[in-house]
Amino acid sequence: MPVTQPGVVSAFARSFRHAVWIGWLMILIVAAFYYVKKAEDGQSAFIRWRPQVLQLISGVNIYDTKMFPNPPIMPLTLYPLMSLPPVAGALCWFVVKAALTGISVWLCFEIIRPPACPLASWIQVAILICSLRPILSDLHHGNNNLVILFLIVATLQAWRKGYDVLAGLILALAICYKVTPLLFVPYLAYKRSWRAVGATVLGMGVFLLIVPSLVLGPQFNGECLGMWWHRMLSPYLTRGLVGDQEMNQSMVGVLTRLSTAPRGMEGPYARKLMGLNLVDWSPQVVSGLVKTLSLVLVGLLAVFSRTKTDRRTDPRLLGEFSLVVLTMLFVSERSWKHHYVTLLLPYTYLMYELGIAREVTRRARLAISVAISTSVLLMATTSNVLGGLFVQHEGHKVAQGYGMFLWAGVVLYLATAWRVWRESGRVCGDGVWITGVWRRDTKRGNSKTGIEEDDAGFQVRQSCGSGRYSRPPRTEAR
Repeated sequence: MPVTQPGVVSAFARSFRHAVWIGWLMILIVAAFYYVKKAEDGQSAFIRWRPQVLQLISGVNIYDTKMFPNPPIMPLTLYPLMSLPPVAGALCWFVVKAALTGISVWLCFEIIRPPACPLASWIQVAILICSLRPILSDLHHGNNNLVILFLIVATLQAWRKGYDVLAGLILALAICYKVTPLLFVPYLAYKRSWRAVGATVLGMGVFLLIVPSLVLGPQFNGECLGMWWHRMLSPYLTRGLVGDQEMNQSMVGVLTRLSTAPRGMEGPYARKLMGLNLVDWSPQVVSGLVKTLSLVLVGLLAVFSRTKTDRRTDPRLLGEFSLVVLTMLFVSERSWKHHYVTLLLPYTYLMYELGIAREVTRRARLAISVAISTSVLLMATTSNVLGGLFVQHEGHKVAQGYGMFLWAGVVLYLATAWRVWRESGRVCGDGVWITGVWRRDTKRGNSKTGIEEDDAGFQVRQSCGSGRYSRPPRTEAR
């Protein structure tokens, strides 16, 4: 195969890459038309929140009777959009989330992009297709999960680049918007990234106490935070109570539906969820099981998070971040289908393992392909396009009842944990390829034809034009 200069891309590859982003833009435009109709009918979370946010600004504690789900910093952030006419504000909210999603996807592409080479278009397409179902779900629902996705990806990117304080502040904002990113604090502490941890703690104080107090006043902000804790967190943490079970895709929600008889379930999905339980255990037994599994999952993060941080651009750290976001989804009491937008991270990592990482055997690549396809299929059963073909056109409701988003996450967790574990024994700089780069063994004086060294001291094979990455001689089987 002819050798080309680094960064040289064929005209077809360049055109196809442009087509990927144009197609993504067209999907968002079509989704926007559907969302406007939904907002006009009052079915958007943004529309439901609007009167509550306006009441908060006027001095009403919306955490008492309204049970607003997020701390005061979230409604204060939304207030400029809430002050607009309802549909106009909802459409602006949609555009903001779509833009943040595009940035998140682009950052993920940059994380796994080989040095001096563009990321192959087929990998970009695969990641977008796999992540599309939960992303469109959150765009249509009008929730803030895509904002959380952006903040998590931005935290990873800032931390990879060595901006620990910035990473900590971004993570703090994500935690104050939605509690579950708090799981990244012990992860960063385990990595001994103390500056990031310190900045996170400082940022939480700023976003929970200082900024809201400047707008609402210290006393009223304290009352709102206390009621938010009492209504939203305390029942689950202290008494093991779980919110609505109807479509909950968290571990506690799914296991409760499958392991206990339905008790007081209401809503449009209730009739289809009756009788889905496989056993009839007491709620106390299920609660104990869920807490045990949650502790095990958190403990497993310490087992799998063994990549050294002396080179934070190592893509294996993306695999560890993926395990953290999956654990967040599992242990949270309120993981709905649109919360699974963070599956963008494990899909990106597994596509890196499938199409870019070196020394991955054909059998391993086949297993990764099966895992990715299975997870996508499981989530697809919850849509009325596929699931609606079964059970008298209500199969998608039954699929959500059985927790197909959760089981899709479990499949991705197992695949990601397997690859992170297998890759953990590979030391950067030992002559083994990682994302197409190879550190020269200076003791042996290795220098290969067609390979040049980049600024970081890594050697890059000069072949990017075909969109495929040239494979070096095999050194060990994985």
